[in-house]
Amino acid sequence: MELQDQADDAKEFVDTVKENYLAEEIYVFTPDGAVRSLPKDSGPIDFAYEIHTKIGEKATGAKVNGR
Repeated sequence: MELQDQADDAKEFVDTVKENYLAEEIYVFTPDGAVRSLPKDSGPIDFAYEIHTKIGEKATGAKVNGR
């Protein structure tokens, strides 16, 4: 596992796994580059509502990672 190879010791490996895979929130970027925090299972519609209620109500699709 590449991640394990990068860890200096077992504790660092466990801390990294917890930080990357067990996080309670995700961070997303708005079109103007601002960072927003959302609960970990949020989707594109949640993000749209986070920006503004009217945007959430009118959202019809989303691009994730440029797709």
